[in-house]
Amino acid sequence: MTNMRFVACATSTLLVVLLMCTQRVQANTFESTNINDVEIKDSAPAMSEMEQQAVGATVDEAFVLLKTSESLGVNMMLKLGQAGDVTAQVWLGVTALLGNSSYWPPSTKTGVEWLSKAADQGSPAAQFFLGALYSTGVGVERDQAQAVLYYTFSAFGGDFRGQMALGYRYMFGNNVEKSCRLSLSNYQRAANQVQGELTSAADPPQFVERKRIAAQGQPAQQSTDEEIAEFTKYRADSGDVDGQRVAGQLYYVGQGFEQNLDRARHYFERAANGGDPHAYAFLGEMYANGFGVKQDNETSVQYLRKAAKMQSPMGQHALGLMYLNGQGVKKDVTSAIELISKAAKNNFPDAQYTLGTLHYSGTGVEKDPSQALTLFKSAAQQGHILGMYNLAMMHSTGAGVSYDCKVGRELFKNVAERGAFGSEFPVAYTAYENEQYDEAILRYLLLGEMGFEVAQFNAAQLIDQGLTTLFVNESLSQTAALQEWKWSAQQGHSPSRVKVGDAFYYGKGVSVDKAAATEEYREASDALNAQALFNLGIMHHFGDGLEKDIHLAKRYYDRTLEVSTQSALPVYIVLSLLYATFGWEWLQEQVESIEFSTDTLQSAVASVDLDSLIQRHSSIIIALLCCAFIAVYLARNLALHRHQTHVAALNRAYEQRLAAYNTQQAELAAELAAELRSSAGGEDGEDESEGQREEGLRQR
Repeated sequence: MTNMRFVACATSTLLVVLLMCTQRVQANTFESTNINDVEIKDSAPAMSEMEQQAVGATVDEAFVLLKTSESLGVNMMLKLGQAGDVTAQVWLGVTALLGNSSYWPPSTKTGVEWLSKAADQGSPAAQFFLGALYSTGVGVERDQAQAVLYYTFSAFGGDFRGQMALGYRYMFGNNVEKSCRLSLSNYQRAANQVQGELTSAADPPQFVERKRIAAQGQPAQQSTDEEIAEFTKYRADSGDVDGQRVAGQLYYVGQGFEQNLDRARHYFERAANGGDPHAYAFLGEMYANGFGVKQDNETSVQYLRKAAKMQSPMGQHALGLMYLNGQGVKKDVTSAIELISKAAKNNFPDAQYTLGTLHYSGTGVEKDPSQALTLFKSAAQQGHILGMYNLAMMHSTGAGVSYDCKVGRELFKNVAERGAFGSEFPVAYTAYENEQYDEAILRYLLLGEMGFEVAQFNAAQLIDQGLTTLFVNESLSQTAALQEWKWSAQQGHSPSRVKVGDAFYYGKGVSVDKAAATEEYREASDALNAQALFNLGIMHHFGDGLEKDIHLAKRYYDRTLEVSTQSALPVYIVLSLLYATFGWEWLQEQVESIEFSTDTLQSAVASVDLDSLIQRHSSIIIALLCCAFIAVYLARNLALHRHQTHVAALNRAYEQRLAAYNTQQAELAAELAAELRSSAGGEDGEDESEGQREEGLRQR
């Protein structure tokens, strides 16, 4: 294995050097937010005038035509690809793989052919896709050395996906020599592109939900975003000011609703009319950046001043930026620092990031890298992407803090995964919901190659359920699923670790190795995974892969119940078997301790192998135990129902007695009041004295 890795690395290095010397690698990127959109901008060799005349169109025209007439657009792409246009070749290859065009039939073979043509011309995008195919074994024979080679070309060519894929492999040593430095370098280059996207974005960042696919037979993950969004919209339409502002925010980032800046502005304006300071701040930001409206500094400043006056941290920060840059107002660094500092003290991450950059550069404040580090860290902990990026830069360069490769790499990885390609997650999940399983799996596999843990888990889940035709046989499917389970487990996902253990236990995609399965289960149990704890209990209970130890098995079963109450039924069943084993062993000990004139009974008891007896009749025993548990459960529910009925009857009787008592007290009070009135209105010559009347009333 070590020799193979060395040969792969040496070959990759040699070919990269050769590639750079011949200037075949183009420093270009495949800039697309979605595989479907494929706005590929590879700097391919320009077609000759004769080829352009033969084709009669350009790639840009073909993309426009695809939106109006798909059939004509596909035909134009085909002609461009045949003429040697790299952009068209990549589009044809990816579309053939995904099968998401009615006029370009799905075919992994066709996809590989077109991508190979583009890769031969130095397309970093095509090289990434080919690397992913060789890594997963889709359409080609699995070859990790080839995958690493293509990823290396892609990364050197500037494709951020190739950089992420290579960074992930160096991070864990997957078919390459583990190297924090090379992992950090590749993730940093990918993060640089994300940082550029964020600082020059024409629209606010869009929220992307990464849903996990449930195991077969389990309910799908319930996303409450849509429900919350609809309820919030109902509140907003009912006139609730907070609901209007929150609805505006949901439309602003596209969470629960499709991103719609016009609707966002509508709700922000309604909330602002109701006096919401944060709504003023959002409107100010929209006009300052031209998000969904015509850019207007004057209007922006008006909104932001209202928001800042009402102590909105967002408004204070945005107005501070206007003063800092002289945008719509006279430049005033002092006022800017004051406003931004107020917002930062209120724990507003954007303000903490901005103030951190000012402290780092010494703009308007004393230069203080340690203070900048503190501010970047606080912003990053709240999920601020640029805060993470700057914090990663400081850790990776040792600026203002000691050099820490691992921290820098983790931060750069986090930033890189917030890039535009993350929008593939909802597309893949929609394909899954529409039962387009091959497309969903392929999209998840591509994301998984880039190091997205959720995508690795989802791809493995779908392949494991047998929902794909991408692989020639079941053995290749199991191998592909195992790779994704392993990569997901590498990133700390304990259910995936259990799946890896299952693969070793049952020999799915790998030879049976119960010692390796035990190690995987133990690692998952350290993360308090109930399934792993239960599996270890079973193995100790029956001596399957581990030394038989029923006492240790019981400890694992008890721990399983502590971790997950949902595991009660299977745990109680195996505990019943365990208690039966305890009882039988005790009986054997008692029989052996009694002296008989004949050894008939002793030999009969000793000859019974309880474990084999249980294994032979396990189905019957489990059925009987289930029936017993159901009977106990129903009896318990019946007793509980009777108890509740009795308590309800007692409560009703008590309420009736209490009502009667209250009525009696009310009547007595009315009678006493009447007597008091008659006593007060009586004649002076009455025989009864005042003291006697009081005593009588007291007795009553």
